[in-house]
Amino acid sequence: SGDGMDDSSSSLSRDLDSSMSGKRGKRSAETNAAVDRIKEQLVEKKVGRSSLKSESASGAGSPMTPDSMAKKETTPEVLAFREKVKKCLLVDDVDSIRKLLSARLRRIAPGLLVQTAENGAEGLDMIKEAIEKEGPFDLVITDVVMPLMSGPEMVGRWRDYEQKNRPLQTRLSIVGMSANTSAVDVQEYLDTGMDGFMMKP
Repeated sequence: SGDGMDDSSSSLSRDLDSSMSGKRGKRSAETNAAVDRIKEQLVEKKVGRSSLKSESASGAGSPMTPDSMAKKETTPEVLAFREKVKKCLLVDDVDSIRKLLSARLRRIAPGLLVQTAENGAEGLDMIKEAIEKEGPFDLVITDVVMPLMSGPEMVGRWRDYEQKNRPLQTRLSIVGMSANTSAVDVQEYLDTGMDGFMMKP
């Protein structure tokens, strides 16, 4: 079967699009723009459907041909994402979510290095280790509720470390994700230092 998108993925795209519109702290403007513009492509693909669909202006799904899909995947937004985001970290305690988002990211940007962590403690260690060894991540996507260390705690600890040890470096872009998308909770997540938020697929 082919790749497609469903209503929940479309909703996820809209949530991520609105949450990432604001810029927090010192971030790379080019990387921020690339991440902002790739969000729809990141969240819309879902394996297991025989047809490809996209939202029309009325909100109804319309078939996408292989030619139209290929054209969409070479848009300026996709090309900018491929240029600016070379390495991404996914932090989630659910294996299926890690595999799903890893597949979507690699579909958007073939050759993208995607690493994964099972909880916030492991994610925090990987962020620090990457800086010390092969260079920092360009983007981190993290779940909120996880064992050992939550996403917000991981982000808060990283921002403290970042401020103390890397005050002149580009701010790491971090996007949170959760099934809980109430306005109060989302604002609480953003206040920990996340740059954006999306509904968990």
